[in-house]
Amino acid sequence: MIEMKKIMSGCFLVEIGSKSILTGCPSEILKVLKNLGIEMPTIIVLPSFFYWEGIIQADLEFPLYNFLFMQGRYFQGEKLKVIGTTEQINRMQKLLHLTLLGPTKEQLEHWNISNPTQQALTAHWALKKNGRIEEIDDMVDFIAFNEKGEVSLDNVNIKTNDKNVFTFIYGGESLPVDINIFGEQVPAIPIQLDESMVKGVTRSTFGALTLSKCTTDFDPTGYPTGFILWLNSMAILVDGVPWLKEHLRQLGISPTEIKVTILSHIHGDHASIVDLILNGHRVKVMTSREIFKSFVAKISLLIDWSEQKIEEAMDFIEVYPGGQSQNRYGARFTFFHAAHTVATIGFSVECQGKRIVYSGDTAWGKKLEPVRHLMSTEAFDLIEAIPSTKSDLTLMDGGGGIIHADPLEINTKVPEMQKMNIFLTHCPQLPESITGLHQIYAGQEWILIHPKTIGLGDLNAILNSPILAGISRAWINTILCQSRIISAVSEKTVLKQGELGKDFYLVLDGTFRVIDESTDEVMAKLGAGDFFSEISIIEDIPCTATVKLGSRHGKLLAIPKNIFLEFIQSTKLKERLRKIHRVRPVLIQCGWMKNFSAETINRIVELSEERNYQLGAKIITQGEEGEDLFFIREGKASVIVTLEDGSSRKLATLYRGQFFGEMALLGNGKRMATVKSEEKTSVLVVSRQNFEVLAKNHPILQYTLGVISEERRM
Repeated sequence: MIEMKKIMSGCFLVEIGSKSILTGCPSEILKVLKNLGIEMPTIIVLPSFFYWEGIIQADLEFPLYNFLFMQGRYFQGEKLKVIGTTEQINRMQKLLHLTLLGPTKEQLEHWNISNPTQQALTAHWALKKNGRIEEIDDMVDFIAFNEKGEVSLDNVNIKTNDKNVFTFIYGGESLPVDINIFGEQVPAIPIQLDESMVKGVTRSTFGALTLSKCTTDFDPTGYPTGFILWLNSMAILVDGVPWLKEHLRQLGISPTEIKVTILSHIHGDHASIVDLILNGHRVKVMTSREIFKSFVAKISLLIDWSEQKIEEAMDFIEVYPGGQSQNRYGARFTFFHAAHTVATIGFSVECQGKRIVYSGDTAWGKKLEPVRHLMSTEAFDLIEAIPSTKSDLTLMDGGGGIIHADPLEINTKVPEMQKMNIFLTHCPQLPESITGLHQIYAGQEWILIHPKTIGLGDLNAILNSPILAGISRAWINTILCQSRIISAVSEKTVLKQGELGKDFYLVLDGTFRVIDESTDEVMAKLGAGDFFSEISIIEDIPCTATVKLGSRHGKLLAIPKNIFLEFIQSTKLKERLRKIHRVRPVLIQCGWMKNFSAETINRIVELSEERNYQLGAKIITQGEEGEDLFFIREGKASVIVTLEDGSSRKLATLYRGQFFGEMALLGNGKRMATVKSEEKTSVLVVSRQNFEVLAKNHPILQYTLGVISEERRM
C-alpha cells in the first residue's frame, strides 16, 4: 500500500511498506518533521529545482548531518539514499563536499588560495575510517534516474513525469506526487519574536538586533543564526536565516535596507542570503576570500548559474582575518579565524568606545585544545580570548557537541562580570546550572548608542552642502550619526591659527571670517555650504588661518577627524580637497574673484586642469581658435601681438593670479594675441565645455569676465 502525506509546501512523505521516502527537501525540513513527530527518512528524491521562490528546496546538508550523527545510521553501515537525475546528482555531490569537507584542492588552486591551517582543521574533524577521510560517496548512495526517467528501489519504482512531478509504483498500485509550489511557501515553523518588539525596532547609531533565536538547525523551536548589526542607523546583516525576508518584515525592516552582509561561513544555518542577492538590489558581501569564493560556488551549484554570473550580482568587500583592523563608516572592524570544519570568521567591531564581539561558529576551551598544534599561537589566543574580551555585547557560540564551545565550560571559566554581556548562539536551552550567561530570543535588541535626532533645517543645510553632493546614503548616515552640531555667537573663535585641526567644519548657518593673524587680513568669508580645516587634518599640519564667526549667530557641523579621514579616503575626495587648497589661493588673487562665494571658486577649481610649460613655450597663439580660459598659477608670461607689418610688440607681462584667453572664449573664438612663458610656468585651464557648465550655474562668472573683456578691448 502506498500512502502520501504533505509535510509542507514543496515536500511530501511517501510511505511504501517499511520505506519512507521524502520527496523534496526544503530548508528547515528537519524541524517540521520533528514537530510532526516523524523521523527523518533515509531516502530523498531531489526536486527539479534546488532553489525556488527565495528558499533552498534541496537542502540536504543538515538531513545528512542528522543521518550521520543523530540517527547514527552511518556508524551502522548504512548510507543516505539520494535519488535524482545524473546532472542533479553531480551538483549535489559537489554541494555536500563543499559544505562538509570544504573546497577541493583544485578549487583552492583555481581561486589562488592557500589555507593549510583550515585544511588541517577540516581533516581533523572529518569522518574517518581506517585513518582515511570519508568522501561524500562513502556517506551517500546516489541513485540516478535512467534514460526513461525511472529508478527501482527493491520492489518500488519511481518515475519522473514532469518538473517536480513523480509517480510511485508498488505492487500494481501507482501514486502521482506533485511537489510544485503553488502560491507562497510559508515559513517552515512560526516566526516568533520577543514580546519587547511590540514597540518597534530602534535603528540605533550602534547596536544589534537578532532576527531569530540563533539556535541550531536541529532545534524545532526556532531558526538558526542571523542578526542585524546597527551602524549609523544602517542595517548590516550578519549571516542569514531561511525565510530571511519574512523575518525582516516581521521586524518592520525592508530587505532593501540591507546594503552590506557579513558572512561568517557557508553552512546552511548561517548563509541563507541567496534570495537577498538574487532579488533585485545589490548587496556588498563582507567576508574572507575563501568564504566568498566558496559561497559563490555554493550558489552556482544551487541555481545552476556560472560562478562569474553570481559574482557579478554582488560586490565583494574582502576582510583579512588575523590582519590589521579595518575602518568602515566610522567603526573599527577586527576579524579573526574561528576554528570550525570549514573556513569561518568571527569579528569585533568598535564604535565611539562601544564594542560588539561575534565569535562565529568555533571550538573553544577543551574543544579547541586538541587542534592547538594545527594553528598559530596568535589565532589560538584570539579564539580563547573571545568570552573574556571586554565588550558591551558578545554573541558567543555555545552549541556544545563535537565542534562547538561548551556552555558549561564557558560558565565555569569566564568571570561573572564578563558573563553579563555574553549571549549564546546554537543554544536551544540553557542548562539550569548556568548562571550569568544568557539565551537569545528572536527580536532581542541591544542599543549601545542611541540614534541622533536632527532638525529639518539643519538636515537640509547638510544635505544641500556641495561638498556632500553625490555621496552615498551610507556616508550621509555616518556623518549625521557621528558628527555634532555646534552653535556659535558673534566673534567666537572656532579655529585658531597655528593649532592642529581636530574636526572638519561645514558651515550650516551664519557667516564665518577666515583671518590671517599676522596681518589681520580677512582672507575669505564663508557661508552655508562652505567648509574649513580640511588641509590641517589631511596633512597633519597647523592651521594657516583663524576662523571666527562674523555674524550674530552661526551653526557648524563638526565631523571628527577619524570620520573625515575615512570619508575622504573612501570617496576619493582627498585629492579634490588637496587641489582646492593648492589652487584656490591663485584664483582669490584675481581681485574680481574676491567677492565670489567659496562654492563658486571651489567649483572653478574642480573643473580646471593644471598644465606646465617650459621657458619660451607658446601657451596660446594669435589667430588660432580659442577654446580655453587660463589662470597663471606659478611663473610669468608675456602677451605679444603681431602687427599688420609682421612686427611683434609686447603688450604686458602676466604674473601669478592673472588670467588670459577670455576674449576668444566670449567673442568670435580667435586668439587676439600670443602668450609665451618667460620662465617655467604652471597654469590652470578651464575648457569651453566646463566654462559653459560654470556659467550656467554661476552666471556671475560670465558677467564679470564679459565686463573685463570689454575693458581690455578698449
